[in-house]
Amino acid sequence: MDFSGQDGDPADREFYYDAADILKRLPGVPLVFVLSSTYRKQHIKLLRSVYEERSKGQKFHGVLSTGMRKDQLTTKTLVRRIKTYLTPYQILEILLQWEAVLDKAKDDTVATLFREESTNVLRQLIKDIDDESGRNSLGREFTSLCTRILTRFTKKGASFNSLSKKLAKMASDGSPIPASAEETLTSLLMHYNPKGEDPLTGDIYKTKEKGAKAFSILLNPVCDFAQEHVHHLTVCYGFEISSPMLDKLSNPIYQLDHDLIGILSGDRDKQEDRGKPASELRKLRKLNAINEAKAKYLKAKPKVRPSPRFQILRHVQIVRGKKSKKVQICFDLQNLESRQEVFSSNSKLGDWNRISRLDAPYVDVLLQDFGAYVSRMGVLAINTPNP
Repeated sequence: MDFSGQDGDPADREFYYDAADILKRLPGVPLVFVLSSTYRKQHIKLLRSVYEERSKGQKFHGVLSTGMRKDQLTTKTLVRRIKTYLTPYQILEILLQWEAVLDKAKDDTVATLFREESTNVLRQLIKDIDDESGRNSLGREFTSLCTRILTRFTKKGASFNSLSKKLAKMASDGSPIPASAEETLTSLLMHYNPKGEDPLTGDIYKTKEKGAKAFSILLNPVCDFAQEHVHHLTVCYGFEISSPMLDKLSNPIYQLDHDLIGILSGDRDKQEDRGKPASELRKLRKLNAINEAKAKYLKAKPKVRPSPRFQILRHVQIVRGKKSKKVQICFDLQNLESRQEVFSSNSKLGDWNRISRLDAPYVDVLLQDFGAYVSRMGVLAINTPNP
């Protein structure tokens, strides 16, 4: 970036407005080199701040002041400096290598589709998507299917081999990974905010209710929406079960989970505890119930798994203005309602606000669990071991 001859003071934010607006239009990862012998770190920080403000939170992934004039910099020196800069940033290097793999695969995919009588093939594909998923999902489903073809071409070539080696090196890194990384990964893979899209299977809403109906999720099959067969919405209600929420016995799970009900009622008291004073026994039951609830619903691999009745969605992101938080929601497959279709807008269902959508294949698994649970048959318990 060349700021020479530009009017203004580099210590003022306005000085960087034009540069930030240009950077907003660049696709991919912004990696900025300021060629200067006079600019300092505070100027680079100011450019970063202005860019993030004018790009609505987009981050710089790399900014470097070379400490030299542009007429002193050769192509060879620039390449060497870029490589030196990237060395500590393994993830950026991996992402750039992955981008190279995709570029090659994309070219191969386009060539393949063009050879295979592309016009008729694509027309048939578009018609099938329109029939199965609906007009509003054409763009997303078409891109998804073409990406599936693209993955066939991502398993060969020099870029792919180089990427595999870098990934193997990172995988062998034994340094600890913060818990926040798992939360972000889960949220990234399972959920997304479908801004501007019509309601669809897996949409999660924040209702105006409290307690057991604080959240809801749509369980109608995708084909119903695509073929406009949705006259009533199948809604499943849920509630938050984060660690602070489970510290309160007012959380709905303590009135719904039979194991927790048994602990609080005294049915599961140990023999040695039965003679304790009533006040002490109540405190002990509360503590035992909270500990069991957290072990059962918050641990990744609990010893006692929750009933199939309760479906847990972790790290669902709720955005309110500039603030956001991730919540853990428990949906109760016995708490269902058939609601008449009332769409206020793309992001609202009546007075409910859509906060997220459960993405495939996770929404498909939820629908399978829902179908298996509500259609199960009750039989006499004769095919079980004797107690």
